Amino acid sequence: MSNRINFRNGITLKTGSEGKTAISTKKGADVGIDSNTEVHFIDAWKIRLKTGQVLVSMKESEVPFEIDTPNGRIRTNKGTVNIQAGDFETIVTAVKGEAALLLEGEEKKLLEGRQHKMTIGGEPVDIGAIINWSEGVLTKPDEKNGKK
Repeated sequence: MSNRINFRNGITLKTGSEGKTAISTKKGADVGIDSNTEVHFIDAWKIRLKTGQVLVSMKESEVPFEIDTPNGRIRTNKGTVNIQAGDFETIVTAVKGEAALLLEGEEKKLLEGRQHKMTIGGEPVDIGAIINWSEGVLTKPDEKNGKK
């Protein structure tokens, strides 16, 4: 059974803890949306995954389908890509075909059967622990020469 619902560009869909759904765009992209997910449909070629998980299946196309996340952008022209987005990390898996990952001005190719973790500016870290262990290890150049 299939329910067809037409909607305009610019809508945001949120699923709850029990909700899952799938959307097909007019341009041939199928977007499976997992529970606890928020996704904004910008147009038939682009979505913004704010949080949660989507599975995007794309028929071969000259124009790539784009998925913006808090940690970078993913593009695919053909195949199936799984994307899990959180505040500090996005995990992208090329289930079938390949994808292009764009983050911090660089583009990387993700091949079929591979997974990549995208983070912007690195991951949060406990700076205090690093400072604590390094105290006394690093010395100032003047202290090495016996000058203070």
